[in-house]
Amino acid sequence: MKIFLENDLTHTSESDFPYLRMHFESCGSHSLLFYPGSHSKANLLKQSGPDSIEIELSLDFLKRVLHNDLEILRDFGKNIEINLPAIMGNRSFPITRPMKQILAQIEECSLAGTLRRLFIEAKVVELLTLQISQINALPAGKKVLKKMDIDKLNEVRALLLANIHNPHSIEELSKTAGINRTKLQEGFKELFGTTIFGFITDIRLEEARQRIQDRSDAASIAEIAALAGYKNPQHFTAAFKRKFGFLPKDLKG
Repeated sequence: MKIFLENDLTHTSESDFPYLRMHFESCGSHSLLFYPGSHSKANLLKQSGPDSIEIELSLDFLKRVLHNDLEILRDFGKNIEINLPAIMGNRSFPITRPMKQILAQIEECSLAGTLRRLFIEAKVVELLTLQISQINALPAGKKVLKKMDIDKLNEVRALLLANIHNPHSIEELSKTAGINRTKLQEGFKELFGTTIFGFITDIRLEEARQRIQDRSDAASIAEIAALAGYKNPQHFTAAFKRKFGFLPKDLKG
């Protein structure tokens, strides 16, 4: 899904004007990117998932929100000032629960016209604030992953998504991506904010939530739990409640 506000936001990767992209992946990661414009082709994202959400805003919008104080963006702000493509924090970050709530509110907004625009703009500012706050909290001197390692870790994520119900072992992933086991596990958590096991669990639980919510799906909660990898429905219910804050049966009601 792509969201843009007329005049203040753009929605093309090749633009006459510099703009920023707030990118939220369905796998649970987000990033804040800057594109210089002038029809430059800055491929800052290796790939975008089919369920990703992108909010693109003009540089004027950003400056207005920050009262022209780009110093709060640190090195990212310096790149903006000299018109260089950049990713704030040089990597993706895990989407937090407050971010998920705001994204849901945007998607579910039933307002129209000017009220809808005001609502979405306010939520975009909230999201931007959360992104900047989280990225600025990165400890000074924290090791930054090399681009080569990021590419390999993205390859691992793609493999996991393609085989979510029959995942490769750590050894298989390590061999296929050409990255040692330690760097694979530590780098995956650093880049995506979760372990490989946690990533698989989150994707399976999200799929389960969608199936339970689908009125046309006749499968029972126990059957859906089994497909999600849970032999014990009670364990599935507990994991579901931890992730979403409510019970599976609440969606069936």
